[in-house]
Amino acid sequence: MNFKEYLNEEKGTYAGVRFDKKSQDYLMSLIADWKIPNPITKDELHSTLLYSPKYLPNYKAAGNINEKATPNSFEIFKTERANVLVLLLDSDFLVSRHNELMKKHKAEYPHPTYIPHITLSYDVKDFKPKRFKPNKDIMIVEEYQEDLDEVT
Repeated sequence: MNFKEYLNEEKGTYAGVRFDKKSQDYLMSLIADWKIPNPITKDELHSTLLYSPKYLPNYKAAGNINEKATPNSFEIFKTERANVLVLLLDSDFLVSRHNELMKKHKAEYPHPTYIPHITLSYDVKDFKPKRFKPNKDIMIVEEYQEDLDEVT
């Protein structure tokens, strides 16, 4: 283990993707039209690609990419603190990239399966999402990475 790995071994590694401006505008209009409580901001729009409590010193984000994902349906993830509203995505790219990173870097993932999604609100209280009919693809334009400050 080198010195840099030693300093970062407790941090873990996060990888996510961001979307083009048209996709961001589309998602924000969905949030407004459906009156989703406690919405995230436009700057917070992303999809998690990898959340590894294990630090991955050799992982480097791909940077600029050009892929698409198709919105599928809304789902509420119940957490200890709140009901989180997500927009599930169909994306062969996100699934294969997640699997590639897991295998290549021997990453850890705290969930039983990877489910591509975009969080729209971290606390929707008792909001009931309607059925969703996708009419636009979401364009993925960037893969980025961050160190996890706290591993939970």
